[in-house]
Amino acid sequence: MDSASRIKLDKSRFDSVSLVCHAIDLCSHSCYPTEFLYVVCRYCCPQTVVETGVHYGASSAFILKALERTDGRLYSIDLPNVEYQRDDGQLHRDLLPLGSEPGFVVPDTLRGNWRLILGDSKKTLPSLLESIGDIDIFHHDSMHTYDVMSFEYETVWPYLKDEGLLLSHDVNWSKAFEHFCNRHSADYRIHRGIGIARKSS
Repeated sequence: MDSASRIKLDKSRFDSVSLVCHAIDLCSHSCYPTEFLYVVCRYCCPQTVVETGVHYGASSAFILKALERTDGRLYSIDLPNVEYQRDDGQLHRDLLPLGSEPGFVVPDTLRGNWRLILGDSKKTLPSLLESIGDIDIFHHDSMHTYDVMSFEYETVWPYLKDEGLLLSHDVNWSKAFEHFCNRHSADYRIHRGIGIARKSS
């Protein structure tokens, strides 16, 4: 966390999509590829963040660390130890170390503003969003198939606040992100394999 906390980023110089791209570049040499989420949440000051895909919990930890400053909340959905076939036919495994729980790297000191929900996002995401209402940031890092990605984007979009951000990992695995953004005429960019879309008012 120390390296991220020392990053200087002048928010006034960037629109939100460019800001995320700049944060990704600033953190590109980190041993944690999700460190950019700390920078984004630190400067966007969201109150409510939803993510799918937790695994070890590195992304969750970075988001929660940034939310300490705003007393914001993170809601995470994870289907642990999943194996699935990618759209290109390759088998993908997201397996945890034996005996480990999703999010095991998240420190106890950061868990107060965190709700972890175990299950399939197709079953849990709609009810979660209905219960919490509008959100500021959505971060997808669960199953990277066209079907699941499209479902999550479409489900979240009505709940995303104006100027809210939809972030998605590994968007090069399918065309789901581009197709979604084009359907909704969203301001978007793909940078280093990460999709960034802004919901315009």
